[in-house]
Amino acid sequence: MVFRNNKLSNCLCNDDPQSVRAMILMHNSEAFSRPWFEQLEAGIRSGTSPFQLCRGKDLFDYLDQQPEFDQNFSKAMDSVEFLAGDGFATDMDWS
Repeated sequence: MVFRNNKLSNCLCNDDPQSVRAMILMHNSEAFSRPWFEQLEAGIRSGTSPFQLCRGKDLFDYLDQQPEFDQNFSKAMDSVEFLAGDGFATDMDWS
């Protein structure tokens, strides 16, 4: 049996210009998803980020200490334009 990517799965390849691979890996990583599973209710009740409650630091401080996760997070943020376009920046009244 041989498998290969098709038009739909190409967006999971690193070399695809519209790759969402990093976004999927980030959202499904233990580092990113665990706080939401474990601390969502406490975060809502306290007004504190679930990430802060779980990790003891905010996301960006955590990224500073986790270079591999930081690199994947940066790639994921780069893919936002492909996912959402630039409407979030151009359609808002920023005045």
